[in-house]
Amino acid sequence: MPGLLDAPVRAGTLQLVPSASTRVTRRGLLIADASVGALLIAHPDPAALAVALGQPTSAESLRTLLSEGCDDPAEVDESLANLLEIGLLTGPDLPEEAPLAPGLRLDRTGLYVPGIDRIAARIAGLLAPVLRPLPLLALGALAALGVAALLAGAPAGPRVSDHPALDAWAGLALMLLMAAAHELGHAVALARYGRRPGGAGVGFYWGMVCFFVDSAEAVTLPRRARIVQALAGLGVDAVAIAALVGASHLLAGTVSGAIAWRIAVVSAVSAAINAAPFLRLDGHWALSDALDEPDLAARAAKDARRLLGGHRPERPLLALYGLTSAFAGLALLVMAAVVWYAASHQLVHALAAGTWVDRLTLVAVFGPTAVGLVLTLGGLVASRSD
Repeated sequence: MPGLLDAPVRAGTLQLVPSASTRVTRRGLLIADASVGALLIAHPDPAALAVALGQPTSAESLRTLLSEGCDDPAEVDESLANLLEIGLLTGPDLPEEAPLAPGLRLDRTGLYVPGIDRIAARIAGLLAPVLRPLPLLALGALAALGVAALLAGAPAGPRVSDHPALDAWAGLALMLLMAAAHELGHAVALARYGRRPGGAGVGFYWGMVCFFVDSAEAVTLPRRARIVQALAGLGVDAVAIAALVGASHLLAGTVSGAIAWRIAVVSAVSAAINAAPFLRLDGHWALSDALDEPDLAARAAKDARRLLGGHRPERPLLALYGLTSAFAGLALLVMAAVVWYAASHQLVHALAAGTWVDRLTLVAVFGPTAVGLVLTLGGLVASRSD
């Protein structure tokens, strides 16, 4: 990155931008900013690095500090240049960049929509009376009743109406609404702890439409808060699934009840996969936070490869976790495919045997899900064979 460490920079002072926050971990220093994201700097003394970055420090002093435990000067310059380029460092001798104007923006992740921070903060304020022990226990009891009703089996009644395309689109709309509520749960938890979501939007993940919230600032929260924030979406899922199961039994014998049951079953399996700590989803990040291992997946995969290659892993438990993740992740996705088909096969068959509108609906609604599952399985197999 030529020019970033030229004389004007070397002669001046640098420090973290005021909006950035840091957290000392056993692996190094985590830096987070809502407009930039999160970055882990591996360092033997992350506390000293945090102090240095938190106040005006000369570039040469930062280079000296970053060189501790690193024998390659070029790598040190690259780390410092990265911090400068992405906008985490500022200084009196650096040109000020105009902040990005709020608004819609499109990048490789998807379409970002502004205003999630204000919405999350408002909802967090409204939910403050609910986020107390007794109301939370009541919500937990509701979720437990939902699980019991789910295990009791499907209510009686038709599985598909005479208009299967409408059934499919209604189910898809309900699933997208639940996915949006899940992500909003993460954003509200972040706002509850005084941090700001970096953005929200919609994009594609493994071929499937998904919602997302940039929760980079969560990585510098205290441990308990990080775990709660990571699992907040699953809490929303539990309540929503319980409500759907209840609706399916209250509306037993109707198509609306059948739709509610189908989406509850599919969502319950998705939530179980999300909670399992194997696919870099919510359960994985909660485990990563609990262990204070911000790069848990990468280190576990590295140790697993060392073990499979006949070498002693740095941390045997991480190697075991990496190996378990490889097989458990595949098993969970196969289970998801089986349950998805069991819950939806009657609707799929009705669409396939229906009009051209029904068949187009089958491709539009279920095609991305099927392709997404195949791509995810293929991606997992390819990543584990590296």
